[in-house]
Amino acid sequence: MNRAAAMIFAPPDDASVLRAAAGKAAANVAIATRPPAREHTGWLFLATPGTLSRHFGVFRDLLADRRPWFGLFEPGASAVPLVGWQDVAVLAAATRVTPYLVPDRDALRRLMLARGAGAADRLVGSAAIDGDDLVAWSCEPRMYRAKVSEFAALSGMSRTGLASLEVSASGSRIHWDAGDVDLDLDSIRLRADPEFKAARERKVREDARSYAAAIRALREAHGLAQGDIAGLSERQVRRLEEGLNVPRSTTLAKLARAHGLGLDRYMDELACRTGRAAASRKKGKGTRMAHRTT
Repeated sequence: MNRAAAMIFAPPDDASVLRAAAGKAAANVAIATRPPAREHTGWLFLATPGTLSRHFGVFRDLLADRRPWFGLFEPGASAVPLVGWQDVAVLAAATRVTPYLVPDRDALRRLMLARGAGAADRLVGSAAIDGDDLVAWSCEPRMYRAKVSEFAALSGMSRTGLASLEVSASGSRIHWDAGDVDLDLDSIRLRADPEFKAARERKVREDARSYAAAIRALREAHGLAQGDIAGLSERQVRRLEEGLNVPRSTTLAKLARAHGLGLDRYMDELACRTGRAAASRKKGKGTRMAHRTT
């Protein structure tokens, strides 16, 4: 892991306040009072609004030049003064860095725990409902915004139920008691981040190609025809073997029974043949496949 990615830079005025606010979570990261060397990237800059106002020019130049992740935290219970919000708005416009306004100490601790574990891009720092949108911040922190209506499990909830969400201590999920619903960051990114969605779809297609060759090779090794798989039509098996579908667990169980194998043994056999298929693709024998889950 990039050492700087596990580092948090805080101005000298704020470092001790930050450690106190984060509690034990501060032990998971290195909190420095000087920015990392120029070649390091991915580090997090945290400051209080008061310090931002006092050293606005220095922070503006640092953010514009180095483009780190940036967050503002308020250790006390008092609200951020108006001049603080004005500085945040000007800073965002001048540097094109979107500041994360850390909402509470729990979110601050999640940022530190995730960064120390090298999982800042996979865990939730905080989340809220904004009108018709679900807004979630990763622990990098990066903002993701998606329509509530895109999540079937949330679409029937009342406004009150939607607003009563909780982020787990680790940031692994967002929970709604109203519908006993859990969402992780990936499920939100699939709807809010086109690049992430495209990468996930590429991975699914790659998995389909790997399974396709292995399923066919294992069937032929057992002397079975495509129409011999109880519970699956010949067309379904053909689409699996052409890499058009990715098999679900229930489909794999049917395939295992048809081969006279337990599911674990069948999966072991597929794994062996999947490795061979991957080696073949490196020699240029792979083909492009569309995807649909079966």
